[in-house]
Amino acid sequence: MILTVLDAMGFSKQKFKEIVTVMIVVILCTACGTGDAETVKADEKSIADDVQEEQETQETESDITGEKFTQITQCLDEQVPEIFDEWNDYVVEKSEGRAHMMERMGGEYVPEDVYRDYGKTEYLGKYYCVYVGESLDDHCVNWAYFYVREDFDEVLWYDHVSMMDSDYCVFYLDEWRNSEWYPKLDK
Repeated sequence: MILTVLDAMGFSKQKFKEIVTVMIVVILCTACGTGDAETVKADEKSIADDVQEEQETQETESDITGEKFTQITQCLDEQVPEIFDEWNDYVVEKSEGRAHMMERMGGEYVPEDVYRDYGKTEYLGKYYCVYVGESLDDHCVNWAYFYVREDFDEVLWYDHVSMMDSDYCVFYLDEWRNSEWYPKLDK
């Protein structure tokens, strides 16, 4: 029950263990008389500071996460409008309304280092990875992965299964749109 409450408050299990360990030490030192009052007070203050810092971090992260997700999806939607225009219309029509296009991000909205090539010799910068696919009630179907630059100024297509006959794994949108791997919809 305690872990559930702490988890809901955003505490990690590791932070919980640290807090419990310090509390046990404080209780034992107080009960045995082996710790002086100043040490016990310092440990109690340390626990209180850790709890307050963890709560502030959680509040800040959740605010940033929502804002970043909005900026990321807005950039992607502006630079790859076909996702929610023609692709979504196509998926809805073909599935008779049982599916639609969706964008999903994994992780903690932290940009990652992106390289243009498999050998990691051509560094492009830090980007957020976004998965795009069809969403049905019981599963999703992958269509594409995109990278959105951390300043929300550029979108790249990621060849996640090495379909292109190239040393590159990341492509500029015009390269991708002119490739055989750009989705051509049967209408």
